[in-house]
This record gives sequence, C-alpha cells and structure tokens, in this order.
Amino acid sequence: MELSDKVIIFYKDGHAAGTRLSNVLRHSPSSWKKIEMPLEIPLEIYGITDIVISGQIINFVDSQDYPQVSLIILQNYESPTSACVAYEVLNFIRSKTSKLSSSLTVIFPCLTVVRNSSQNLRSLCIEDLEQSLYAAEINEASDFSKAIVKGLKILPPTAQICDEFLACMLHFARVLLLPALLLLAPTTRISRSDSKGAHFQQAHETQMLCKLGDLLANHMGLTFSKDLLENIAIEIEMDAEDDWRRLYG
Repeated sequence: MELSDKVIIFYKDGHAAGTRLSNVLRHSPSSWKKIEMPLEIPLEIYGITDIVISGQIINFVDSQDYPQVSLIILQNYESPTSACVAYEVLNFIRSKTSKLSSSLTVIFPCLTVVRNSSQNLRSLCIEDLEQSLYAAEINEASDFSKAIVKGLKILPPTAQICDEFLACMLHFARVLLLPALLLLAPTTRISRSDSKGAHFQQAHETQMLCKLGDLLANHMGLTFSKDLLENIAIEIEMDAEDDWRRLYG
C-alpha cells in the first residue's frame, strides 16, 4: 500500500475538529475513488503492550489507482504514549510515500488553544478570537505547501501549542525531516458554566472549520460541504490543562 505525497493527519481532538473535517471531505473528480483501510501499529518496542495505534487510512485514488490525497485518522493519545505514537505514525508515512516524490507534504489541520507572549495572536477571550487561519511550514517547504500558505498569516514563533499530541507530531516531523505544514485555527477554553461563551465558541469553531475545509478542498482537488459539517453532532471536551503543561508549560 502506498500513500499520496499529500497526507492529511486528523485525530480526535477535544474540539472534534479532526472528526468533523475528515467526515466532510469528499473526492471531486468523478474518475477518483475512495479506498479505506485500517491502520494498526504495535508499540511493543517501547514496552507498551496494552495499547496499539489504531486508526484509518483513506486514499483518494485516480483512474490508474494512484493515490492523489491520503487521510490518516487517529485516536488521541496521552503522555507518554503520545510521543511513541507520533514517531511511529510519521515514520510509517515516510516508509509508505514515494521515494521519488519531491513534493511530499504532511498536513496538520487543527483547531486548538494557542498561547503567545506577544499580541500577534490573541486567544485569551472568546469574544476576541479573530477569524484568521495561521500557517507554519516545518522543514523544507514544497511548492505545494507554499501555494497553500500564500495569503495566510504566519504563526508567530512565540506561539505555544496547547495540545500535547499535536505538539509531539510537530516535534517528530522536525526530527524526521518530514516536510510538514501546520494549518491552525485558534480557539480558547471557556468555563463549563459559561453558556453564552459556549454558544459563541461553537459558532466560531464551526466558522473556522469551514475555512479549513475550504482551504484543504481547494488545494487537494476535494469537495467540502458546510451544510454537512454543521449537521454533524459534536461534543466539546472542556478538559483541564494537562498536568505536563502545568509543570513544564
């Protein structure tokens, strides 16, 4: 099995962004078809026997059965397993993409909380959230990733990703020298008791997911349905900050 040189990684984050986006992206050319395969990678080499990387691979292939776009859909994983999973998944991608391709790009679309010491990117108050997508290119940028980034804001280098699994993915993309692209829509945490804030947050996040979906569809030869996205029921987890972030963040 071979993957496309355009790989999008989704996972079950606390805002249900990965789940929602992966369910509403469809192939556009009638000559393309969708092929789904399970993904399972053991973690025994790390001494982890009770957890297996479990996910799904979706290949959109052309009439010659060559993959044009690949989606990898994962569960979420906590520390310290998250680091093992991130390394193994990215190493798997590297082994399954064409060695001849010079345009390999691993894409991480996400909706997450971001901290920043400067005021270039604000995420302190839900009403202050701006409607902009941010991008960060990792390692050598391909022409494909440069085309996506054009017109987007660049994520400030002081920004801190408050999502452990995503942070691990980005770290090991750098370590493995994988050309990668982070597409980020900022959001924030709100109190469980703040019903007005929760309603505003849901509307904001749906709007930002539509922007992410449109961006991916336009550059991947896929289609995206806003109506379908809005019809998917979601459960937003308002988890407390991870212990490791409290200790080291």
